[in-house]
Amino acid sequence: MDIGQKIRKIRQEKNIKQEEFANFLNISQSNFSKIENGKTFVTFEQVINIANHYKISLFEFLPDDFVEIQQLDFRIQLEELYSELKMHKETNMQLIKLIKNLEAQLKNKGKDLENRTLKKISSK
Repeated sequence: MDIGQKIRKIRQEKNIKQEEFANFLNISQSNFSKIENGKTFVTFEQVINIANHYKISLFEFLPDDFVEIQQLDFRIQLEELYSELKMHKETNMQLIKLIKNLEAQLKNKGKDLENRTLKKISSK
């Protein structure tokens, strides 16, 4: 049983509607439904809030087997890597833009210098 299924079980045992549980977590009912159906991840902070509020041990939320824990850890690592790569991509795009801007400025300065040099030569 994954964490979303465990949250659903807890919610049903406590006879709480999805909308009420979602409001407690400060998310939409549709996002909460995605958590219960395993289509999106619940944050660790949300799990802690649920455990504290409903007086449930954090161990209740742990996957039933080690393979699920490994898969979850792998997904989290992939998400972190993706975020990091996205950040680097944005930084690189900004650097490329800056370099192109500097190249254009240098080209214009070179043309200005060339024009001034030609004027000096032609005025002699």
